[in-house]
Amino acid sequence: MSSRCKLTEKDVRMIVESKETSTALSQKLGVSKTSVCQVRRGETWVRVTGLPRGRIDTAVHGCARNGKVTPTYYAWKGMFRRCRNPSNHSYPYYGGRGISVCERWKSFPVFLADMGDRPDGLTLDRIDTNGNYEPANCRWATHQQQIWNRRISKLITFRGETKPLGAWERELGFGLGTLRARINNGMGIEEAVITPLKGSHAKRKGRK
Repeated sequence: MSSRCKLTEKDVRMIVESKETSTALSQKLGVSKTSVCQVRRGETWVRVTGLPRGRIDTAVHGCARNGKVTPTYYAWKGMFRRCRNPSNHSYPYYGGRGISVCERWKSFPVFLADMGDRPDGLTLDRIDTNGNYEPANCRWATHQQQIWNRRISKLITFRGETKPLGAWERELGFGLGTLRARINNGMGIEEAVITPLKGSHAKRKGRK
């Protein structure tokens, strides 16, 4: 049966934000080291004095409002379902393709600190759709941005090197969508890549 620790909201915030060791914090707060570790891992059953019974990770970090869990928490839980639950309808496109969640984001407080609250109208997006859920590869994006991101993440092999189409465009100095448009208009991969830009757009990019 799960044990409970008596911590105030101030105590929990200190545990989450402090760089001190769990042993040092447990001595400072007068609670067990186990309780400190539970909070740092984002355990959902720790009881906080003065807060509604429920999840520590949502209550302490302002993600439980009016008795409801916020979109930020749902986004966090959703990425785990997509990556780890074979029964989830999206699993074949995430966990089934080898997409995973980084070790750092196993804790909701850390995810929240890295990403901030989810802005209205935006959802969690991986910049490189073939990459994992991790700080350097994630952002809050609109539905249209996500659709476009999937398009430019198409893998292209050029001279033995394979990268997302969007990565080739950035590396070669093309405008977003230029290579895709060329390929859709019938150019081969190599021709699309080596054909220089023309006119004012080429001047803006410093190409001849």
